[in-house]
Amino acid sequence: MALEQELARVERARDRLGQQLDEVESRFEPKYLGAIAKDAVSRSAERHPAAWAIGATAAIAGALGWVAWALLSDD
Repeated sequence: MALEQELARVERARDRLGQQLDEVESRFEPKYLGAIAKDAVSRSAERHPAAWAIGATAAIAGALGWVAWALLSDD
């Protein structure tokens, strides 16, 4: 009887561990991480719109500079 109870306890522990591992795995899925990042960016942009506008402008200027360099350089 004690052996059957112990085996049942081990089986329940395995089930709980499997559920916990599934939960941890789901938190590392790109879809889940993307949703977290999107939410963080949205909140940051709402709190600091000027900083985001300046950053976006700098990124666009940098991209245009790279394109111009690629087109106009003799390298």
